[in-house]
Amino acid sequence: MDNVNLYTDTVNVNQQQIIFNYDYANNDKSLGKESNAMSKVELRLSCEELPNLDSTSKTDPRIYVFFEERRFQNDQVSTNWIKIGSTETIQDSLNPEFTQSFVFDYYFEHIQNLRFVVMDMDDKVNMEDNDYIGYVDTSLSELFAVAKDNVCRYPIKNEVPIGMNFKKSSGTNSKTPILSISIEILKDNNLYAMMNISGHHLDKKDVLGKSDPYFVISKKTADGRWLKVYESIIIKNTLNPQWSKIDIPLLQLNSGDDKKLLKFDVWDWDKNQDPDYIGGFEASFETIKTKKEFELINEKLKEKSDKKAAKEKDKKKKDDSKNKYQNSGVIVFDSIDIKEDMSFSHFSLGGTEFDIDFAIDFTNSNGEPDQKTSLHYINPKFDPLDFYSMNEYQKAISAIGYVLEPYDSNKLMGVYGYGGCFNKSTSPSFAYPLTNDEKNPKVYGTRGVLDAYTNSLKNVALYGPTNFAPMIGKIRDMCKDNVSKASINGHRTLLRYNILVFITDGTITDMEETINEIKKATLYPMSIIIIGVGKTDFTAMKKLDGDDRTTEYRDIVQFVPLNEFVGDPVQIARETLAEVPFQLLSYARKNDVYPPFAVQNAAKTTEKKE
Repeated sequence: MDNVNLYTDTVNVNQQQIIFNYDYANNDKSLGKESNAMSKVELRLSCEELPNLDSTSKTDPRIYVFFEERRFQNDQVSTNWIKIGSTETIQDSLNPEFTQSFVFDYYFEHIQNLRFVVMDMDDKVNMEDNDYIGYVDTSLSELFAVAKDNVCRYPIKNEVPIGMNFKKSSGTNSKTPILSISIEILKDNNLYAMMNISGHHLDKKDVLGKSDPYFVISKKTADGRWLKVYESIIIKNTLNPQWSKIDIPLLQLNSGDDKKLLKFDVWDWDKNQDPDYIGGFEASFETIKTKKEFELINEKLKEKSDKKAAKEKDKKKKDDSKNKYQNSGVIVFDSIDIKEDMSFSHFSLGGTEFDIDFAIDFTNSNGEPDQKTSLHYINPKFDPLDFYSMNEYQKAISAIGYVLEPYDSNKLMGVYGYGGCFNKSTSPSFAYPLTNDEKNPKVYGTRGVLDAYTNSLKNVALYGPTNFAPMIGKIRDMCKDNVSKASINGHRTLLRYNILVFITDGTITDMEETINEIKKATLYPMSIIIIGVGKTDFTAMKKLDGDDRTTEYRDIVQFVPLNEFVGDPVQIARETLAEVPFQLLSYARKNDVYPPFAVQNAAKTTEKKE
């Protein structure tokens, strides 16, 4: 069972706006992707039909707001509810509307649970000594998904939450008290850079040709690591390449900080061997926007040249500066435009639904489920609420599912199996619904996915091979109606965005077919996440980034080996889901689609003016 603690206030409540930013980077020192807030959101609170707990007057309500911090260490889970502040107290009101608001950084890849505790204040110093009315639990992601006209309404529960020392009031109320939470996007990180970049006089690396250059951009994290944020297309057989219309969200490029150090590395692509390094440079985006031209330096070549020059000097030979290493070419930023666009928050709050589908590996390389060495072995003490009682498939489902679940308003998720013989069949299937019903492949929530997976192990014969292409094609076909066919006010809307999650214990058998299916899928509103379980060498999975990188395909694939983060579901979710918002926005920009509510509201405004 979780260890539950109650923290004291972390901010000053004597202000009109309480700003709370949980420092994910500082509170999770393990390696992995950097967490970037998608936007800042403001919550405002009001209540209706509160019970009257005062004998001579009405209730004096005040709401305390808590943020759930969960830590996963040494196979133990600890939960701390951080009290971040409270509203003001409103005297004698059963339908209070509070002035105090709360501002949070919103992250797609994190579960940001909130608790709202409603109290009737009796001028007692300790919060717990006042009269308890009730509480509401929700999350930022749920608020984005279920809000109607940017407002969520919740019945207030009068039970006392576990770990909190409130005294349940004896008062009764014939009506159900309601907490209303209004949500507003204050600031979006929705700027992106549109750039034209060219290379000049790059080093020749190919014996029978010139070079096949491409570049990689990385940003430096607070702990000194370099994180890859962008990889360009390959331009073949040239020493003077031109990359046009490169668009990168600033949040992805530099975490919204123009002073953050960036690293540009230019490589020569080779089909059957590792790429050759041409050269690179380091600079902040602030510097890049002003300087615009940078020499590419290959440190190995420079060091070799310097040593040769030193020897020449020792021998008192004539200095031949013309042959001395200068650079390996020049990169020029021909144009940089900073543009503003719809943010991911606008889509998640604006009516775009997320359809989640899990595809689970039932090939025989997993080992028979009744053997303890099997990746499908179910712990006799398995508890769906205990992450550390799960096998690796269950951990992957749990870590991803609980983050994504709130973004689908009906919480229905598809669950499929591939590579096994299902339901007494003697032939393997590669897109089999684990509900055993082709017309109804969805189950309710992450718990439903876990149950469907566990039950399927009783009626499946592990087989093979590991084919991904049929499943990708199936979900791609489902995406054809994700964008409205008719336009509203001149704009089409993104109704749904699909996320397909593969969990596999081995490398793909139908690699070429899968790559072709991925290329087709890049034209549709979908992302593909692949989680590798077990100790297999997953090096070949890198091919899924695209075999033909001379064409600008939208990046929709993210692969993560579970064994690097198996002890921490927060890390698993962050590694696998951090790219999804950027992938959605990339599709929206390329296809000129908008959130449904935003377009509908714009159309209503136009009608009123007319």
